[in-house]
Amino acid sequence: MQAAVAIDPAFCADAFSLTPDPSRLFLSRDHAEALAGLRVGLEGRRGLIVVVGEVGMGKTTVAYSLLSSLGEDVRTAYIANTRVPFDGLLRHALEDFGVQGVENDRASLLSALSRFLLQCAAQGHMAVLVVDEAQSLDDDTFENLRLLSNVETYQQKLLQIVLLGQPELDAKLRQTHLRQIAERVGVRVNINPLDDTEGRRYVEHRLARSGGSLDMFSGSALRTILRRAEGVPRRINILCHNALLLAYAAGATQVTGRMAREAAKELSGGSLVRFGWRPSSVVARATRRWRTLWGVPAATALVARAADVAGVFLGGGC
Repeated sequence: MQAAVAIDPAFCADAFSLTPDPSRLFLSRDHAEALAGLRVGLEGRRGLIVVVGEVGMGKTTVAYSLLSSLGEDVRTAYIANTRVPFDGLLRHALEDFGVQGVENDRASLLSALSRFLLQCAAQGHMAVLVVDEAQSLDDDTFENLRLLSNVETYQQKLLQIVLLGQPELDAKLRQTHLRQIAERVGVRVNINPLDDTEGRRYVEHRLARSGGSLDMFSGSALRTILRRAEGVPRRINILCHNALLLAYAAGATQVTGRMAREAAKELSGGSLVRFGWRPSSVVARATRRWRTLWGVPAATALVARAADVAGVFLGGGC
């Protein structure tokens, strides 16, 4: 069966983009539970929320999805660089909250944050601090976040802190010297890998969002991709993107099992374009490889397409 839309680099990049776009969030069972847990935690002013999942599981996308739906009465600061000391994290948070002109010493930063939080409370607003890659925080920062989680009125916590992290975050919070912050976690959710049924629905969801359909992948191609991705959405995106580009280069309307295996091989063994190659050498090498895979007649059509594919990968693709 032919694909509903033409396979081309623009479609590949759009359908399986690696950016955490809330509009493309796929709600597996665990993603739905994580989203609900975040919502309950924030609306209930639980103070400290922890979301744990492997690399590429969509933790950031879930957080973005929720925050984009909370309304204008929610003030948000998002921290992506957790390698900075606590003072740097605090300074970045204040900048995100829109607080300007603060001295760089810790006392001034904390005073400015306290004033901001009290102002939010007076206006009926919620302040949310989201810390991504939280497993990389040092012990001093964990302790100071614990102190920030204590800022409250008689009725509610003034700062909601969301920690997004890999399984190492759970391991850190189980350490004896961090037990005080672990005991303050009001909501804890885990995002586990997709099972095969969810993985298939995920691919279908991403394709449909860009106007495509599951017919773009043969049954064997889809099984290969899901097996090699091991339930991780980011891996599924990369494998599907690369497999679709191989189909485009071959002038095919559907990804075959062989193309999926080739994409999986590239994922584990290196990129489709090795650094330092000129586009002309990319075309030559790609032509030789595809000539072997699909035969001499197909190679003629590939030459014209290979430059486009090489350009996508040299330019970063998705």
